[in-house]
Amino acid sequence: DDHDDHDDHDDDCNSFPKPSIKQKLPQPLHRGEQCYTYLPYDKIPFEYYYNKVSTITKTSTTTSTTALAKDDLVWVLTSKGRKKVSELFNRARILSETTTSTSTTNSTTTPDNDNKNNLDGERILVRYPKGSTYRVRMENIIPVLEAKRSKERLVLVTPETPEYRKMATVHTCVGESFLEIGCDFGPCVDRVRKVLTEVSSVPLFESSSFTEREEKEEGGGGSSVIPTTDDISTTANTRVCCLGIDKSCTSLHIAKSRYPNTVFSLEDALTDKGCAKLRSLCQQTLDNVKGPNVVAIDINGNRELSGVLKCIQQVMQPGPDVNLGIDW
Repeated sequence: DDHDDHDDHDDDCNSFPKPSIKQKLPQPLHRGEQCYTYLPYDKIPFEYYYNKVSTITKTSTTTSTTALAKDDLVWVLTSKGRKKVSELFNRARILSETTTSTSTTNSTTTPDNDNKNNLDGERILVRYPKGSTYRVRMENIIPVLEAKRSKERLVLVTPETPEYRKMATVHTCVGESFLEIGCDFGPCVDRVRKVLTEVSSVPLFESSSFTEREEKEEGGGGSSVIPTTDDISTTANTRVCCLGIDKSCTSLHIAKSRYPNTVFSLEDALTDKGCAKLRSLCQQTLDNVKGPNVVAIDINGNRELSGVLKCIQQVMQPGPDVNLGIDW
């Protein structure tokens, strides 16, 4: 256990179901530093977006579930066609708060999932980056954990690669820097780069030069606006928003050949020496000289939990080569 000397500090931090091994979930060591909340990815909606307010009478309870607030940032999915999988379509902002009411007798209760299902049939008015508006089905909306929505420092956990890559893409916002540890052949970090550099952000307030009009896509069965081709060149002297690292030379050779406009580097994030090199590389390469705002970790699905926790610890507990809050 690497944290025996910091029990009091750890007790103040948000807890999470304990790993099966005798090791605590990593947290920052400095007492003044904000702790991280560990959260399963599928709990995000209920922790941050589905807020229940109940009105109780003698005969019934009416529960109002607020799903999204005005100006919340979301990603809109393409509509599912027959035998099709929904893809990310575009960023948007909510134009009006969404609320649904469920009435029950006092002898029964309504689970959280029932409240979410009640919202799925709704259409929500959203505004796309260029100012166009559209009413989108709730089921085709993914809320974004934008800084204004959540002030917490989060570790989102998922067991599945598709959800991991979707979370990385959705929850990294324009203006932030992204690092993937264990990028393998590079598809995740390249996709994040594209949505940060080639998909427009959505301002909080609509420009007066735009007139309200409907977007043809809902995604309403059309194709995604996320680019599928590269048209941006990257030079060695250019700071970038995304960086992918891996310790496999073979994997990085493939990644660089497939995604020549995304920056990759050979580093081992499980060693102190490798992490020191990684931190230096981030300071020299990323737009944010303080290091990445979002770190995604995918170091093989069959790796023991201790290896994953070690990697998280290296990110949260940097060595003396950096000054916390200044260059990391």
